[in-house]
Amino acid sequence: MGNIHGDKGDKFIDLQQFAQALNEFDNVLITDDKGCAIFYDLADLNILMQIGLTPDEFFHSTVTDNYQNLSPETSSVFKVLQTGQPILYYEQQLTTLNSFSYLSLSSTYPIMEQGKSVGAIEFSKHFYESKQIKYLDNFLGHKLYRDNYTTYRLEDFITTNADMKEQLDKARRM
Repeated sequence: MGNIHGDKGDKFIDLQQFAQALNEFDNVLITDDKGCAIFYDLADLNILMQIGLTPDEFFHSTVTDNYQNLSPETSSVFKVLQTGQPILYYEQQLTTLNSFSYLSLSSTYPIMEQGKSVGAIEFSKHFYESKQIKYLDNFLGHKLYRDNYTTYRLEDFITTNADMKEQLDKARRM
């Protein structure tokens, strides 16, 4: 397996930087040297299908094949693969093949082996407009596909903290 390069001129990403990326972002994508997904941590596969992709389609194509407005020139994954340099906090509006649009904030790191970029790992967070949230709301009750097979919904949060209660109420109204 290759090594992940960091952003401070270090040879490798340090564990603190890696942990920070894991904490700040919701999704993890790992690609090979051609930009094809080999791992993607997505909370709900039904959402992937509703935006016009099956898991097979997603994993048997490059990351740019799944979006109307993404090319090798604009893709953070392809830029990292070409340069071997990380791209941090990259913001872009993505539009899927069936015109589902959302804002993505990502940090992408190269996976290096013997001085050559052999893949990329991207941590991302997606932001939706209210009309997309209502569209995705149909799938909130579906199981989250995680290693421990747990299911979490807004109703599952228990708190006595007033600020947290306010945030949960706000999320329920959306």
